[in-house]
Amino acid sequence: PQSSASCGKKARKARTIFTDKQLQELEATFDKQKYLSVQDRMDLAQRMG
Repeated sequence: PQSSASCGKKARKARTIFTDKQLQELEATFDKQKYLSVQDRMDLAQRMG
């Protein structure tokens, strides 16, 4: 068997860990608006730190 590095596949990005407060903010935002614009995502990121 070949290692995943030799198969030419990209390594996966580590999963982001969110705090409880960040999860609440994300869930509230996506409950109101399913799809966010680029600007909305940037604003959300700024608010969440």
